[in-house]
Amino acid sequence: MAIDIEQPRVLTADNYYDDFTYMSTSRFKEFIKCPRRQLAIELGMWEDKKSNDAFIVGNYVHSYFESPEAHRRFLEGHRSDLYATKGKTKGQLKAAFKVADKMIRTLEVEELFNRVYHGSSGDEVEKERIFTGELYGIPFKCKVDSINFTGGYFVDLKTMDTLAGEKFSPTIRRYTKGVLYNVLEYQYDLQMYIYQQLIAQEVGYEMTPYIMAVSKESIPDKELIMVTDSILDHGRQILEANAEMIRSIWECEMEAEGCGHCDFCLAHKTLEGYVTLDELF
Repeated sequence: MAIDIEQPRVLTADNYYDDFTYMSTSRFKEFIKCPRRQLAIELGMWEDKKSNDAFIVGNYVHSYFESPEAHRRFLEGHRSDLYATKGKTKGQLKAAFKVADKMIRTLEVEELFNRVYHGSSGDEVEKERIFTGELYGIPFKCKVDSINFTGGYFVDLKTMDTLAGEKFSPTIRRYTKGVLYNVLEYQYDLQMYIYQQLIAQEVGYEMTPYIMAVSKESIPDKELIMVTDSILDHGRQILEANAEMIRSIWECEMEAEGCGHCDFCLAHKTLEGYVTLDELF
């Protein structure tokens, strides 16, 4: 299997999520996990059955802080996702979005959040600004939650299950705080590096990335995190280690290999012999 690259087009708010001529960080991450699965999805040969609830909740919060108009458009376009359609709660806002409202209330009263995310008086700030560019021969795109051209920084708003609670990270093979778990396991280091580089290609210098993290707990936790050079360098290493493989798949120079354990690979697995328990250690 292989996929042809179309000529990249001009991106707008209306066509951004439908566009496949540019690579997004989310798709790049999926190619890293299993190139063959992601390629099959993009060719229409496999359905991604993962829930998009977290994505919708995230956009619910993002649109609120973008503008009243953006939030209103989001509510009108996702009514079927937001409200229960049966049972005792029919017509009521679903539980996940009640939590999202709590996250919104938590952030909007924070002076530091408002100053950083919306900027101080006189700052040139844009919300949901689209940037495109090329990294390692791959056309990339990104949409930045908030970028402050006056302050020289950008902010990515992240909703997380927990910030302080500990979770086991396979990357570092130990339990760590929820914030670090999310950065490592969801590869926010890669995302922030790509965003920084795409922005730099347009503005001419590297801006400082911040993650505004807020938790989905009953009483939401929040933390403003500056993404340091060491974290960005780790993201750069991930990009460098995988870019050539993914570019080659896009340009039809090589076949995509499977990871061997995702849903796509298991559905297409055939037995070719036996293994010993010793081999599984």
